[in-house]
Amino acid sequence: MFVDRAPVGLEADTFIEADERGAHAAVQHLVSHGHTRIAYVGDAVHLSTEANRLEGWRSGLRDAGIEPDALLVRSQVSDREAARTAVADLRALADPRRRSSRRMRGVRWRSRRRCGETRWPSWGSATSRWPTSSPRRSP
Repeated sequence: MFVDRAPVGLEADTFIEADERGAHAAVQHLVSHGHTRIAYVGDAVHLSTEANRLEGWRSGLRDAGIEPDALLVRSQVSDREAARTAVADLRALADPRRRSSRRMRGVRWRSRRRCGETRWPSWGSATSRWPTSSPRRSP
């Protein structure tokens, strides 16, 4: 009996998980919470488990009306360091649906200069506008 993966070229009893359904359900869950750019990070795609999970990811996105983006797939990720690198690479990708906030700041700055302003506006302390953590009670 084989567990987790069906053997290739051998007829045998196997116990396998619902990899495709699980990935599909995970994508549907993320979509139900408003996520639309969902990446896939997995091991070697030639493995049956990974191929099934990747197909579940694709079908989950398509069922939600989202076209799978090959740029959001990272395979051959088999250890922590590779996972860390893959996630960092994915986070560095630009989201084509949004303009970069850095780029938008530049647009605002150029428009202010055209109007005669030569300094950044004073907005006060960043911590007073955007708290970095929620209030905590003292013990």
